[in-house]
Amino acid sequence: MKKALAILLVTAQLMILISCGSGDSSSESTVTTVTTAAETIEETTSGRANTPDSLPADLDFKGQKVSLLIRHDVELFKSEFYAEEESGDMLNDTIFARNTAVEERLNIGLNVILGEGTWNKWNAFIGLIEGSALSGDGSVDLVPWYAYEQAGLAAKGYYMDLLSDQISYLDLSQPWWNARLVESATINGHLYYAIGDIALSYIAMMAAIAFNHSIKEDYIGDVDLYELVRGGKWTFDQMFSLSRDVYTDSNGNSVRDEGDIFGFDGGRGDQFIHSAKVEISKTGPDGIPVLALNNERMATLVDTIQSFYSTPGYAPSTLKYDANPPMNTTFAQGYVLFSNRYVRDIASLRDMEDDYGVLPLPKLDEAQDGYYTTLGDSYSQVGIVIGTKILDATTATMELLAAESYRNVTETYFESVLKVKFSRDTETAEMLDILLSGIDIDFTEVFGKLIDHPVGKMRQVLQDTCADFTSTYAGIENGVNTKIAQLYETFA
Repeated sequence: MKKALAILLVTAQLMILISCGSGDSSSESTVTTVTTAAETIEETTSGRANTPDSLPADLDFKGQKVSLLIRHDVELFKSEFYAEEESGDMLNDTIFARNTAVEERLNIGLNVILGEGTWNKWNAFIGLIEGSALSGDGSVDLVPWYAYEQAGLAAKGYYMDLLSDQISYLDLSQPWWNARLVESATINGHLYYAIGDIALSYIAMMAAIAFNHSIKEDYIGDVDLYELVRGGKWTFDQMFSLSRDVYTDSNGNSVRDEGDIFGFDGGRGDQFIHSAKVEISKTGPDGIPVLALNNERMATLVDTIQSFYSTPGYAPSTLKYDANPPMNTTFAQGYVLFSNRYVRDIASLRDMEDDYGVLPLPKLDEAQDGYYTTLGDSYSQVGIVIGTKILDATTATMELLAAESYRNVTETYFESVLKVKFSRDTETAEMLDILLSGIDIDFTEVFGKLIDHPVGKMRQVLQDTCADFTSTYAGIENGVNTKIAQLYETFA
């Protein structure tokens, strides 16, 4: 099946990003290009491949075209849904086969619209969604897009309620949908987007710990990190005790700078809130969620992390290296033992000289019931644009894309790409399984953009020894809870 290519040029204005961080009709597919200025894998391969869906076997949509608007400016997000033809690349060819299987079984055509939808460059992308929703012309049907931004579009009424009686073929009880996100994203009995195996970023944007084998052997050679994980002993105290004294002033200038060896670089600290199983929100007496971060586990986590940052083993976030991404980090250059990174970033280190391994994020203590992680907020949540003229075909396509991904694409990406092509040791496969089994997403993150992103506010506290948790939390609690209550009114 050969794709026909149509080019659409759209011009957009740039947005100014202000960030706050710490101190340190045919069944043949068509493609439209828009140019502008992150479940438990317990099943075996055959188990996944043989898992049935609940779609009627005789569905026939008479060649209707289902239009997906996707990001093309980052390869990960483009490759989730777009494969123009078979190329010999295992992942591309599996995506191509999935798309072909969906088209043939449902007798639809996938019209993939490629748009520039990354941070600060998405005006035209949003314009296409808005134009389709407001006009009802059906130009866009499905949108897998930036998770952090999707709530804002849902609040404007651009997406359909996936739990409404109008939705015929979506089965959110199936294993290819993340049940935790369905729960966290449901508000007043409404749900406007879903995620799971349908998008590769569901796996790629998981947060994990990467470690450098060479530095490990030099400094803590007798420690079996994988056994610590298996034994439930991989905790923050354990990780920091192994890394706090890992420091070598390689250039002898008595300055902790580029080229020195470190124990740990922190990354985005808010991911640790999930790995420590801190309660982020809870249901209030009126049934509406309220912020709940001011608890003992959070206080322990903050103290544990901030105490480590004053030790020699902590690699300052200000370090810069003369190399192109992704090789411009302390870890990629081979100068740090442990690094908090997304799976996507670890998988990109094919040019790294040192061998490396992958571990789950640590637990807060050994009594914790398991290892948890979360997703970077650019992972793709999938929504159906209001006013689609082919709703049944769109919902069936969304369901079958997810099912076929579960049966084939995830396994290819997970087993053949991450575990084999990119990983440097056999244990990495086991660690990735643990990661995938512990994905956690909270209500306050799904709707973070609309409630002042409280978890993001905690990022500074967990990255800066000078930041005070008590005052920071006190400064946001009432405002966030007020916005949550207003949010429930918006989605009434």
